[in-house]
Amino acid sequence: MKESKIKAAGGCILAKNTCRILLQQRTLDGSFPRNWGFFGGKVEANENVAQALLRELTEEISLSIE
Repeated sequence: MKESKIKAAGGCILAKNTCRILLQQRTLDGSFPRNWGFFGGKVEANENVAQALLRELTEEISLSIE
C-alpha cells in the first residue's frame, strides 16, 4: 500500500507584552470535541506552508496579516 503524505501548517499566537497564548476550542460536533489547539490546517497544492498558515488564520479568526 502506498503511503500518502499530507502537508500541514500550524501556528501559535503569543501576545508579546503578556506572554499569553491564543488557542482555539473545537466545537462539540467536530473531531476531538471541546479540545484546545493551535490554528492551522492542510497546505493546498498551490501554496507553501507560510501561505497556508496565513490563509488558515484568515479563515479561522479573520486575522489579516500583510
